[in-house]
Amino acid sequence: MKKTCLVLTILCLNFHFTFAQDHSHEDEDIFAYAHNATGALESYKLEESKYQYKYTTTKKVMDDLIQAKGVRSMAAPKLVMNNAERRVAWAKPSKAVIGLEEKAYDLCATFGKDSLNALAALLAHELTHYYEKHDWKNRFVKDFGGNNNSGNAGAEKLDIETQADFLGGFLAFMAGYNTLGIMPNFLEQVYNDYGFPDEITGYPSLTERQGMATRSLEKLAELIDVFETANYLIALEDYEGAKSYYDHILIKEKYQSREIYNNLGVTAALAASSYFSKSELKYFYPIELDITSRLQITRGDQFGAGEKEEIQQLLLEDAAKAFKTALSLDKDYVPAMLNLGCTYALMDNYFDAEYHAQKALRMGQKAGDAKVISDAYVLLGIIEAKQDQVETAQEWFEKAIDKENSLGTLNLTVLKDENLPNPKLPGMALAAPEKVDDILLDQLVNELHSGSLNPTKQVEINRKTLFALCEYPNSRVFINFLPFDEAYTFFHVTNSSYSGQTNLGISVGDSRDKVVSDDGYGAPQNLVSLTNGEFLIYQSRKIVFQIGEDNQVKGWAVFREQKKKDE
Repeated sequence: MKKTCLVLTILCLNFHFTFAQDHSHEDEDIFAYAHNATGALESYKLEESKYQYKYTTTKKVMDDLIQAKGVRSMAAPKLVMNNAERRVAWAKPSKAVIGLEEKAYDLCATFGKDSLNALAALLAHELTHYYEKHDWKNRFVKDFGGNNNSGNAGAEKLDIETQADFLGGFLAFMAGYNTLGIMPNFLEQVYNDYGFPDEITGYPSLTERQGMATRSLEKLAELIDVFETANYLIALEDYEGAKSYYDHILIKEKYQSREIYNNLGVTAALAASSYFSKSELKYFYPIELDITSRLQITRGDQFGAGEKEEIQQLLLEDAAKAFKTALSLDKDYVPAMLNLGCTYALMDNYFDAEYHAQKALRMGQKAGDAKVISDAYVLLGIIEAKQDQVETAQEWFEKAIDKENSLGTLNLTVLKDENLPNPKLPGMALAAPEKVDDILLDQLVNELHSGSLNPTKQVEINRKTLFALCEYPNSRVFINFLPFDEAYTFFHVTNSSYSGQTNLGISVGDSRDKVVSDDGYGAPQNLVSLTNGEFLIYQSRKIVFQIGEDNQVKGWAVFREQKKKDE
């Protein structure tokens, strides 16, 4: 199954299964879906039987989940599969064992194209019990919030299962499995196939579990929005704001992943690049793609050399640390490999930069990933150019251009000392503000100021930052609000199926060439690279386009921002 790996892109989180703990005396620390003392006993293990292919398939899914989890401080649990019909699936943390019954595997198989997703949902839930060290005496209620009656043992069970739903669903998504929305129906199917009554002594009822499924789905959707908002904040150079959103996921929601650490590295590397002067930052890095550093103003010209270099070094060290952490979670995670090479190049450490660029190139070639290959060409060209190897640099940039990498074209222009394309600023006739779903974003800004804004949901990111969401038929509005600083950022984001057009006639599915043409929006004022495409940012038009790997428009966001007073 193809995994999805992102640097800066939109996530769709996933959902997974709910289980309860087995209270049988002999297995007090087992977390199982249910314990049926009269169910069929084990007569063979799948890894030792003619049905070994089921074990192999399940083991591959579990390995993907463990890799995505990336916790090296705990032993990877052992997978056990048998033909019993007592627990559906289970975790025994004390023995580092995750179990699945053959009947549960067969049930997952009935979900067709979602069969692996269902399997991942079961395993991710049980792995969460293991990695979170769940037991009924732990302090989860305090950490996760709990219910008002959290002192009650039944309420604690629900809280623990909700956490397993939430973290397990995100884990399944990060491993490349789309479990979103399948679990309420899957729960009912499990009860039917196993013959469980709706009410089982010592466990939440089926209705309660389905309710937990719905609530966890809502929580996971919230996490999608938080992650996506962070990505858009990077597009607008709000690296501090983006970091607070990633920290919310890592620290408050207690979810670690290679993608989050990679994106934290991106924020630090981009922040560091803003302290370079125009003469110091000539080229367009596959990680540092913000061309305002050359077309407009850099903060690097505002500091003395010693102060500036100290800030740069600290930020670049933070970036390198984050990328290394991402690679410790997944040594084959190409975006972090490439980004670490970019960071070393920014440090003028050309030996390590080339090592990581070449390694990323080989990994991209092995996977057949044209985007990774072309970005590696760009980085290798920059490394040569910075060492005055003009001919070799040109060869690398031309290779990137052959693969339709826009950074190759920009860097070759810089190498030849030619003029970069000038962004097209809107004339009076084009000055009408962009709308999505026929909604003027300025109206929502006014409602925020007047206190009449009524968002769908609100999330406290930290003590200074609030996130709010407004939902519409074909779009969503993400709001990053800092009330004490009187600062905000609004992003009105189209859904992938949005059928409307921009003021200049751009629709979902149109080509990148149409967006950047003279009849379109022209050369973007900023660029941000994604592992699966790029953001094209038009500050003057207050719009960001998301371009996919196929060079087609995947959607766009109209934005408004008011920065802190001291910025």
